[in-house]
Amino acid sequence: MVSNGQPLKLRSVELETVPCPLCGSSDVKPFLTVPGYVIGTQEVFVLSRCDACGFVHANPRIPSDRIAEFYPDDYHAVSESCVSQGTPAGVRREWARIRAAAGCREPGRLLDFGSGIGMLMRAASDSSWDAVGVEIVPAFRATSRRVAPDSPVFESLRQLREALPTLSFNLATAVSVIEHLPDPVVVLTELRSLLTRAGRVVVVVPTLDCWEFERFREQFFYLALPHHYSHFTPDTLQQALDRAGFECQRIKRLPVCALLEEIGLQRGQPVYRAMLANPQLGRGAYRLYHHSLPLRTAAIGLRFAKHLLRLVARTPEIMAIARPRL
Repeated sequence: MVSNGQPLKLRSVELETVPCPLCGSSDVKPFLTVPGYVIGTQEVFVLSRCDACGFVHANPRIPSDRIAEFYPDDYHAVSESCVSQGTPAGVRREWARIRAAAGCREPGRLLDFGSGIGMLMRAASDSSWDAVGVEIVPAFRATSRRVAPDSPVFESLRQLREALPTLSFNLATAVSVIEHLPDPVVVLTELRSLLTRAGRVVVVVPTLDCWEFERFREQFFYLALPHHYSHFTPDTLQQALDRAGFECQRIKRLPVCALLEEIGLQRGQPVYRAMLANPQLGRGAYRLYHHSLPLRTAAIGLRFAKHLLRLVARTPEIMAIARPRL
């Protein structure tokens, strides 16, 4: 592990050079060198691009059985407030967005691959779904059993199959997970085999096809090397799903977070709750808003800008919805 400000030296690990993890081609060329700022090292990592399919991936790369050494000690730290508090509003909205995208109107069985501390499973349980998780990180699994006590969590898909060999799922989710995988097609294929014939998978990943990557290149936040092996565009994500036996129904960009929510003014957020708790503060804010033409104009402009960005911005995360190919 990386600890006490002393990163593990990259030269202490023998990197492996691999064919394209997406299509298997050996026609792979260096695409971008990226500083290891995530682990605080001066050394650089190489992203390569496959000339055959266009997939960008870490290559040469740290072997998957050594990658845990490059995560900081506090990377998997969990706050106790996650256990004691209810399901956050943002997680409930995310779960509602996933269900709507997948067309899941009735409760069913959810497989959350990379379930973290179990928040999405708890939101699913709150809406009468039966949820099962797969999470490799022991600290997350331990917390998940308290966050979502009714939802079993397994270390791997193999362990899940051994424990529940006949179970199939109506919906599988992989939210901000498969970019961490050296061979994403293998895992997507396993997820497909666990779905019902009418099941759906929802995959959320960062994308290189965004203005932030074009602007910041090797300093793009979501490159996150060496932790992210796989770097997708809408096209290569669709290719991965196709090769895993899925029929991709839709790939959409996740919306830009609303500014009002970010600063806490949306219903249920901290500033809104403070106004409810302090009527004088609330009345003052109300008068300021309704008697200040510039402020009202700015608020209208922000709302317009939010919707405009949702329509035209090339945001850095995409969501794919797919079903097993029959």
